[in-house]
Amino acid sequence: MARVARAEAGTTFDFPIDLNDKVVTWVREFTTTRRVFIERALGRSARYMPMVRQIFAEEGVPQDLGYLAVIESGFQNHARSYAAAVGMWQFIRSTGRIYGLKGSAWVDERRDPVKSARASARYLRRLYEISGDWYLALVGYNAGPLTTERAVANVGSRNFWDLARSRWLRNQTKNYVPEILAAILIGRNPERYGLSIVPEAPFAFENVQVDKATSLGVLARTAGVAVEDLKDLNPELLRGSTPPGAYTLRVPPGFGPSTSRALAGLTPSQRLDFKAYTIRKGDTLARVAARFSVGPEDLLAANDLSPAQFKAGRKLKVPPRS
Repeated sequence: MARVARAEAGTTFDFPIDLNDKVVTWVREFTTTRRVFIERALGRSARYMPMVRQIFAEEGVPQDLGYLAVIESGFQNHARSYAAAVGMWQFIRSTGRIYGLKGSAWVDERRDPVKSARASARYLRRLYEISGDWYLALVGYNAGPLTTERAVANVGSRNFWDLARSRWLRNQTKNYVPEILAAILIGRNPERYGLSIVPEAPFAFENVQVDKATSLGVLARTAGVAVEDLKDLNPELLRGSTPPGAYTLRVPPGFGPSTSRALAGLTPSQRLDFKAYTIRKGDTLARVAARFSVGPEDLLAANDLSPAQFKAGRKLKVPPRS
């Protein structure tokens, strides 16, 4: 406790920090047993936190709550939980859709760091409006607002620490708030806890308007951009291609003009590196999809087909695997 108090001397937080034994226990855990995980997560956080702080401020949410992503995903866009929650902020599909995150065979906006940060801020703000307390908002983020209100009703208190001493929250949720408080404490002053952070480069990019589906591999070759950079800046893309129709693509700083010129010079046949396949007698949608390691729904979407239209003799464009 004394060590944490010394480390945080002179630091002002915009999120209420209850410094007690539960929080100190997680500070100790994160600086010893889980030290490597925390160091890597905070290294990634250096890339995204400036953007997250700006979005949270715009949405009226405490900026220090950006460290929630340490606990949810370690600041990883491709994180996926056992409950099928996806992305840096771990949205399940239904909640993500409520807060504006779209999904299709081509994109999953839960994996986009900018769009999902905005959705997370709006969700946290709504949970606070419902509960009237930031700690209870975090309980709602982890376990759902109905679980929060059920626990409050049964315990007869709106104090999180009273709920945490009851049987009305799971252990995971009881630990969730002190974990986040510990992540905020350490995240603000990692060097004071003896952590060695290697910060990633800032999340910087230029936007290029793409008017129709185009392979990232084709763009990379013609614009002189590394395809891994395109995938890294656009983690919501699932098929190694922009989706059909207009799309705003992120490219590394300085590559906007060359990418736009490359797009202008591509013919329709050059834009996609899809494979061609003609459906044979006896083929089923599931078998053809498995043969090319793509999802059946992705195969249908790429060809604008319904399952009933999947018939022998039809020519298909097979998208690249994700």
